[in-house]
Amino acid sequence: MGARRVAILDVPPIGCTPGSRAPMSNGGCNDAANSIVRSFNSFLRLEVATAVTTSMPGMKYSIGSTYNVLSDLMANPLVAGLKEVRKACCGAGILNAEVMCSQPNTTFCFERDEYMFWDMLHGTQATYERGVLAIFYGSQKYANPINFAALVPNKNYTMTPGVYSM
Repeated sequence: MGARRVAILDVPPIGCTPGSRAPMSNGGCNDAANSIVRSFNSFLRLEVATAVTTSMPGMKYSIGSTYNVLSDLMANPLVAGLKEVRKACCGAGILNAEVMCSQPNTTFCFERDEYMFWDMLHGTQATYERGVLAIFYGSQKYANPINFAALVPNKNYTMTPGVYSM
């Protein structure tokens, strides 16, 4: 019988992590890396849609866009309650991204919920929470063709759905 419902996450804007920003002379996102990610994400959407329509009729799927969620969080951090979207909470060096968090002489912030990134690569709990809510309950901008909640209808969720927008 096989899978009837599938949830997939695309690739986030890895060119905007502190680890990718630190070597850039202006501290901005690495546009070349993000261009590759956007190409892959477009390919992923096309291939999944083609596979489902041609060989898996009746299967429901959704592709959650971590790329769109994180891009919107970076563009509008205050709306999501974030104050720092470039620098890592934990680490050392430029943007706290030159020395791994687990190494001696690194520092960490006390306002973790105000930071987008925990270390040079990974988001904070606050970032992941906002991402999950957007992909689970949000619009087609964050999960397409349906949000993740629509994949499992009539279930009791532990998260409280709300109006999610950035």
